[in-house]
Amino acid sequence: MNRYRKKSRGNKPLLPSDVVADLEQQLKKTHTSKQSFHDAAMADIDREERRLQAKADELLEMRLSKEISKETFKTKEKQIKTQQRELNRQRGKHIDDEDFALTVSQLLELATRADELFQSVKPNQKLGLVNFVLQNLRLRDDKLLYEVKEPFNAVLEFNKHPDRFPGRDSNPDSEIQSLLSCR
Repeated sequence: MNRYRKKSRGNKPLLPSDVVADLEQQLKKTHTSKQSFHDAAMADIDREERRLQAKADELLEMRLSKEISKETFKTKEKQIKTQQRELNRQRGKHIDDEDFALTVSQLLELATRADELFQSVKPNQKLGLVNFVLQNLRLRDDKLLYEVKEPFNAVLEFNKHPDRFPGRDSNPDSEIQSLLSCR
């Protein structure tokens, strides 16, 4: 558990501007690649939905013309509906993934302008920011103790000890990790 006491930071941003610029550039590249993948995946899902709907329509026609039994119809219809639900789940997953870029962008904005933002907002908004970044706030002997939430704790550790990240990882598992590890 990390415990930090508030220290005067002046107007120093939580992340150095060159790190933010590198992260923003990498985020743009990642977003472009992700958007291409997303578009292709959504096209595949749309194509499969049309195929399943055509299959369901054909199945209904076969049942209405009494080419298949009621039991066969119900079995096949259930299979098609299961596949349609899975496609809807996949579509929802792709839509949820779109929030990632927005969240990272907001995190970078908050990290670079934290002090300025905090000073300029109303008290209830300050409380919201504090709750967004910190957890387990408590007083002990007139000292405010708290834990910094993920991923803010990593930003704080990086800022406190940039020398811990002297070179690239030998096996970075992402381009963003690779960028952060070279500082």
